[in-house]
Amino acid sequence: MSLAARLYPEDATAQFDPGLTLGALGNGAGQIQAFRRAVELDPDNSAIYESLGAALYSAGDWRGAIDVCRQGLQVDPLSAKLYFNLSIMLDQHGDAAGAERAKALATSIDPDIVRREH
Repeated sequence: MSLAARLYPEDATAQFDPGLTLGALGNGAGQIQAFRRAVELDPDNSAIYESLGAALYSAGDWRGAIDVCRQGLQVDPLSAKLYFNLSIMLDQHGDAAGAERAKALATSIDPDIVRREH
């Protein structure tokens, strides 16, 4: 755990930032734990859901990742990034119709998202 996370255990950013480092160091479990703590502290920050969803997906927990994307969309129903991530996850796990709906919503919010994210 980073010094900032220890000094500020109730600060979402202080919990989130070490998660980024842990992921870069290959500690997926630590990354997920840090991101989950950040969500607890700041449940209205859709960027945390994006990162947690991606970390869960990378760890092989695609159902958890899909659930986190959907939770994030409850917080921010205009998050093109969450819809885009959800579309990829759904597509890769056999829900082509759901993937198309999510992708359509992502592009209606941000017409350039597909180009930027690929």
